[in-house]
Amino acid sequence: MKRYFFIFLICLFAVGCTKYYKVTDPATEKDYYTKKITRKKSGAIKVKDKRTGKVVTLQSSEIEKITKDQFNLGVLSTDSETIQ
Repeated sequence: MKRYFFIFLICLFAVGCTKYYKVTDPATEKDYYTKKITRKKSGAIKVKDKRTGKVVTLQSSEIEKITKDQFNLGVLSTDSETIQ
């Protein structure tokens, strides 16, 4: 029984720790939605955009933590839509 409880706790921890980000490139005002941000030594960041699947490196960026619902809405939207 303890084994199943331990497995349950691990699954709960793994699911509950997901963070969602909206990364904006101030130069182009383009938004990228990701769950992981990798910081480079140069100060740039690298993200994989969940909307397009492309890996993007940005020298300058604005990073905002968002909710899962905001993330899902952003991923499903097109560039021409405005998300409030």
